[in-house]
Amino acid sequence: MILWQTPFRIWLKLINLLMVIAMKKGWRFLVFAEAFSRKKLDKKSIIVGAIINGISFLEEFRATLIDLYGLDSTEKIIEIYNALEREDVNFIILSGVIIALYNIIDLHKVYEEIRKPLIAISYRESEKNLERILKSLPDGESRLEIYKKNKERIKIRLCNGYSLFIRPIGLTVIEAKRILDKITIHGRIPEPVKIVKSLARGLLNSMSSLCEACGDLNE
Repeated sequence: MILWQTPFRIWLKLINLLMVIAMKKGWRFLVFAEAFSRKKLDKKSIIVGAIINGISFLEEFRATLIDLYGLDSTEKIIEIYNALEREDVNFIILSGVIIALYNIIDLHKVYEEIRKPLIAISYRESEKNLERILKSLPDGESRLEIYKKNKERIKIRLCNGYSLFIRPIGLTVIEAKRILDKITIHGRIPEPVKIVKSLARGLLNSMSSLCEACGDLNE
């Protein structure tokens, strides 16, 4: 292939790959992601917090359950961080803010407790009438208060051409975008988040199989 005829998109991918290679060695992300299925785990969602070194090296993780339609996600995230006992974490990444069927995370409380720069990311436009939905649920006023305190998301366009929404705390939008550009290679989901989402889904499937096996033993 003649270099000066190389399509622009390929050059963009090459540049992004070089940025990843050049990324500061030893950056550690504590990434949180969840998975749930009403068929597999009726009233709970599993949330995983994992230490990812660079873009793909999984060092360790913890997992716990949160309530669907609950309001315990913030507390559980802080518990996972404390259980890991890893002061060498550089950044927190949250995949989603309203998770487990409106179990909304209080981003500012997480930041105040952990004191690490935090980037909450999401991938789609907010659903219509979200404030009305939150208010209609148990502890609706508390949910709505957290939602408003978290403030509006900011839409950014990554250097690979994909867009996503972020809420950065403890760092600027420009700094958050720079970090996400370095750890997002394919698509709009950062590579460390893909790993932790897969881990959460795998744990959910394992728990479901284990519950079925226990049920068979009790018959």
